[in-house]
Amino acid sequence: MESVSLGAALGPAIARGLHYLHQHQYPNGQFCCYTAADAPMQDWCVPDDVLFPTTLISSCLLPLAAHPEADAMLTRTTGFLQYQMQHGGLWRHFARRHPWYHLCPPDIDDTTCASAVLRARGIDCPRPSNVPLLLANRNRDGLFYTWFVLRSRWQPNRTHWRVTLPELRRRGQGELPALCLHGRRRARRRLRL
Repeated sequence: MESVSLGAALGPAIARGLHYLHQHQYPNGQFCCYTAADAPMQDWCVPDDVLFPTTLISSCLLPLAAHPEADAMLTRTTGFLQYQMQHGGLWRHFARRHPWYHLCPPDIDDTTCASAVLRARGIDCPRPSNVPLLLANRNRDGLFYTWFVLRSRWQPNRTHWRVTLPELRRRGQGELPALCLHGRRRARRRLRL
């Protein structure tokens, strides 16, 4: 008897939650999120154009995809995530329109969450899989680095180089640094730069 009353109470609560999220999703599929100076958000509060909250909300909506409202939100979110994806199947913390977009390189947290949402929705994206690139972004002990940036040891993954070298050039560094024993000439030859 208690489970019947609990189930009857969950339906309206889920509907209210879906309605709230629907009202706080932008037309591009991103969910509204805020940055504030204090925890109760009483001092100042501004919308923040970042990916992580959208991927987390979408992950929570996946089990509710049978609800038409949840499915519509997930469909919009998948379009948003596909638009935000960079070469190699990577994502950054900040969305493309954020003024700090170029300050932070692609990161593993947003990348794994966005990839999981897209795969759960049956979207074979990124194609080819970004798993080899994720696995290449580890230290010698097998621990994952947070950001996809140039490292001081040789990286044999070509996609890693294609992702990180433009960042180096964009920041005005110009030349490939001598990052490893293989040197600049071998790196250029391998990448056909």
